[in-house]
Amino acid sequence: MHKKYSTNFISLIVKFLLVVTVLEGYFVLCYFQSGSFLSVAKNLIRESGTITMRHFSNNFLYQIMQEVLTTNGRAQVMNQNSLSFIFNYLNETIKQQEEFLKEHSSNAGYHSSEFNTFFDSLIYQNVCDAIYKDEDVKQGQCQTFMGGILKKGLYSANVAYWDNMRSMATDFNNSARDQRSIDIIMNSDRLIDNENLKDIYFDDSYKRLLSQLDQSIFYNFNQRDS
Repeated sequence: MHKKYSTNFISLIVKFLLVVTVLEGYFVLCYFQSGSFLSVAKNLIRESGTITMRHFSNNFLYQIMQEVLTTNGRAQVMNQNSLSFIFNYLNETIKQQEEFLKEHSSNAGYHSSEFNTFFDSLIYQNVCDAIYKDEDVKQGQCQTFMGGILKKGLYSANVAYWDNMRSMATDFNNSARDQRSIDIIMNSDRLIDNENLKDIYFDDSYKRLLSQLDQSIFYNFNQRDS
């Protein structure tokens, strides 16, 4: 299976690695000074990892769905049939989402109020307002995309993305698996919407979330040193 990752996704990985580098550098400085602070910093690294994993999982799901459709379900992923794998991975992705939310909840007391407010706005309220509030055209496009799902927050948008994936996998599994059936799914709004959702709105959201986490980490450093 050949996986292709966008430049935007690669840049997100680089941003995550920079977050880790900053934190690890600070570990050396603080190691003999504060065991409790080390524990906090490790938790923040774990939180940044869950943010990056959210975006990776959505990209990976899309790649698997393409493999299912382009190989008529014959592709293997990690020694499993690709169609079976996608159903199992969807269940795992949902568990990862809960871990992502749990990590933030555990660290909320160590973040700045600005980060916590941004997190709640992005995840539970309105992606369009959180990400594109100073860009009228993009904000308008965001508000109407997929019937306005992004106005319900990133959590709801992720659920819609997974529902589309499960729906396409189910339709393929129940189809005659001929070229006509495959073409209908490949040209459906569900696949096109999911591509735009991950490449535009998820990408912008998770990048901004990591950037805001960077600022919150430095806020934590400053609070400790003040």
